[in-house]
Amino acid sequence: MKKILSAFFCVAAIMATTSCSKEKEPPVIVVSPETQTVFCKEDTFDLQIKITPSADWYLSSDQSWCTVSVATGNGDAVVPVTVKENTGAKREAVLTLESEGIVKKIAIVQLEAIATGTKSYVGTVSVDQTDGTFFNDQGVTIDVTFNEAAKTFDMKVNQVQFAAGMPIKLDMTVKGISYTENDGEVSFSGNGLIPEAMGGPFPMYTITNLTGKITSAQMSFSMICGKFPTSFSGAAKTN
Repeated sequence: MKKILSAFFCVAAIMATTSCSKEKEPPVIVVSPETQTVFCKEDTFDLQIKITPSADWYLSSDQSWCTVSVATGNGDAVVPVTVKENTGAKREAVLTLESEGIVKKIAIVQLEAIATGTKSYVGTVSVDQTDGTFFNDQGVTIDVTFNEAAKTFDMKVNQVQFAAGMPIKLDMTVKGISYTENDGEVSFSGNGLIPEAMGGPFPMYTITNLTGKITSAQMSFSMICGKFPTSFSGAAKTN
């Protein structure tokens, strides 16, 4: 009997030692999305959290403009993340998810507001000479200055030449162009816009059929300038 009890206690001791020595495995954390890019407007998206096996977790943001609706939980969850409207340059936030010493970082990028301040683009002005030929003026800089309250902008075309026979290059400004902004893109149009050049209005080159788009990276448009179909395509100017 003593031998049986002794053997029993030995087995129990071995099992207890094995159980104690076996460390608890850390949870496996999967998040979606791992990175997120959002437009400048206020927006909300869902962060999906999956933790195996189920465990407590803690979620935080390092920026006040990017907030989480739930800061702590247990196991799988879907957490709404809200970003405030961005009226300035592109910005970034980092969400940190922690569970039992395991850390996941989620990068949030919010794109810059397009329709704010002054933006500059460099590209080519192409003019249909209405005789079967085109004149292209390359390296032209266009400055776009937004009036957010009025939802219009002024467009200054700097040192442009519209035909080979023009004796000089000139600056031309078109004011009060109406626009709309949606999902990181500005769309604009206009008719009957009288440009200004050489110190005054230039009615003989009244702008009609103006349509175009602006993003943080590019600008393009087409129009009739006087009687000449004209277009522009260019990229954002870098300092």
